[in-house]
Amino acid sequence: MKYKARDLQQLYREHGPEKASLMVHVELIEYLTAMNEQMNELTHTCNKIIDMMGATAGGYADLRRQVERVRNKQGDLGEGL
Repeated sequence: MKYKARDLQQLYREHGPEKASLMVHVELIEYLTAMNEQMNELTHTCNKIIDMMGATAGGYADLRRQVERVRNKQGDLGEGL
């Protein structure tokens, strides 16, 4: 059960301070655990995206070198004519 701030007073009245505190703490721990798992998944996804972007940038760098190599060869052929 998810507790809202306005419901806490009633929760403490109904269950007493010890049990109500325990219930609220369990809820907080479950929420934080779920948030931690989601953050881990998000971090994993971001790492994959970063790796893909790095590979793409590396591919473009290789393509640029190849284009420059072809241009240089074309320049050498044009000078010989």
